Amino acid sequence: MRITKREVLDILAVNDNLDTSVSIILKKIKKNQNDLSFNDLKRLKQSLYALKNKSKELRKSKNRHLERNKEWLDSDFLINFDNAYKNSSGQQKLQKSGRPAICFENKSERSVRRELAAISTNLEHDPKRILLACRYASRHSGNVELCSVLSACQPRIS
Repeated sequence: MRITKREVLDILAVNDNLDTSVSIILKKIKKNQNDLSFNDLKRLKQSLYALKNKSKELRKSKNRHLERNKEWLDSDFLINFDNAYKNSSGQQKLQKSGRPAICFENKSERSVRRELAAISTNLEHDPKRILLACRYASRHSGNVELCSVLSACQPRIS
């Protein structure tokens, strides 16, 4: 569901309490406040607080502001949530700012080493855990031959 900056400013003008404004906006975009992470809620409140302060400054010249910024006011109020959302075609996307992620096959050797080091760290550098994780991944990816080879290697690791 979409909401424009003009609608958000109207909601902020009517409600003095920021939490009330947040709940009204979330209802309008059909999001449940309990589904949001703490960071999402914090980021939304910060955006609304900044917008509310900006609107206070512009109250002095409201008509001139409305005329000059009509396009901006009618544009969407973007809220970046950490969790997945469905786009207009129904596909799930992860809305994230910053540099786009690169698939593992296209990463440089250094990036691959860094990612594998992180995986090893998460598994506490335990070869048995890493081998079991490899077996699990090979089984679920459909590579039965690799799974049998890894199973044969398991008794040797202690």
